Amino acid sequence: MGNHPIEERTLTDPELNQLLRDAVEELARRYGFEEFPEVTPGATYCVALADNGHACACGALQSTEENGLGEIKRIFTQPQFRGHGYARAMMKRMEELARSKGFTRLRLQTGNRQPEAIELYTATGWTQCEAYGEYVGDTFSVCFMRNL
Repeated sequence: MGNHPIEERTLTDPELNQLLRDAVEELARRYGFEEFPEVTPGATYCVALADNGHACACGALQSTEENGLGEIKRIFTQPQFRGHGYARAMMKRMEELARSKGFTRLRLQTGNRQPEAIELYTATGWTQCEAYGEYVGDTFSVCFMRNL
């Protein structure tokens, strides 16, 4: 579960685009609907590289309208690479990136049909918080916050 290389990529990158499509497809299978909150323009995207040099996990960091607060989106690992530390490495990179951009707090949303995500966030020091923004009143949402 060691050190996984992580690179920033742009939305023109085909590997990143495939990971983002795979993430939304998995969410659609788990929840039975296909509309999910978009990542805001200007977000920073990263991919984790498998031993074969191909991207196998992704994540995004976006700004919010609240000063000093960032939001993590689209943490996703391809199923065959799960359990090998890619998501943990991505979370660590997202936090490092957030600090470098001057964020002092981060938030994220996941769903109640994603127990492995809830376990990851809890295990990496995130605290469950009240739903925010478009997630208020969403019975599927589980939200987390972390001070940096």
